Amino acid sequence: MSPRARGRPRSGRADREIHRAALEILGREGYAAASIERIAAEAGVSRPTIYRRHANRAALLVAAVEAAFREANPVVPDTGSAAEDVRILLSNTIRMLRKTPIGGVVRAIVPELAREADLRRLTRRLLNDRRRLLRDAIVRGIERGEFSSERDVELAIDGLLGAIYLRLLFTGRPITGRFAGDLVNEFLLDAPGGPAGSRGQGRSS
Repeated sequence: MSPRARGRPRSGRADREIHRAALEILGREGYAAASIERIAAEAGVSRPTIYRRHANRAALLVAAVEAAFREANPVVPDTGSAAEDVRILLSNTIRMLRKTPIGGVVRAIVPELAREADLRRLTRRLLNDRRRLLRDAIVRGIERGEFSSERDVELAIDGLLGAIYLRLLFTGRPITGRFAGDLVNEFLLDAPGGPAGSRGQGRSS
C-alpha cells in the first residue's frame, strides 16, 4: 500500500475539521454562507475530500450537526436519582447551545426549514433523540417513585425542551446553568427539591 500523501490529514481528523468548519461558518454567518467552498477552505481540505464523504451541502451540515448533538448527550446518565439524570441531560443541552457553535447553528437552521427537506428531517431526528433520552430518564423516575405516576411524560418533555428553545430562539432571556434545575423542579417535581406528591403539604385543607 502506498504511503499517505504528505500533509494530507488522516480520515478521522479530516472529518472533525470539516464538521468544525461547517458548524462555525453556519453558526457565525448563516446558512447561505456555509458553501462547500467556504467549508473546504476553513477546514484546510479540498472540495473532493468533502464530496467523497457527503453528497451535497445539506448532507454535510446534517452530519456535522448530528455529530455535535451526539457528543453533547451520548447516553442517558444513571446517577441513582432520575431528577439529577434529567438535570444533567438538560444541562448538557444548555451547555451545547451556549458554549459551542450549535446555538448559532440552530438559529441559522430554523428559517431554512420551510425550504430544505433535509434540514426538516434532521430537526425531527434531533428532537426525537432528545425526547428519547429524557423519556428514558423520566420513566425510570416514575418507576422508582421519584416522579408522580400521574405525570404526563410527553407534556413534561414538551415543557423541558420547549422552555430552552423558546429562550434561545425568541425571547432572548438568559439560559443559565441553574435553569436546568429550575425546569426539573417546575415540570417534574411536585415541589422544588421535594419528593413526588409533596406539593401542597403544610397547606390547610
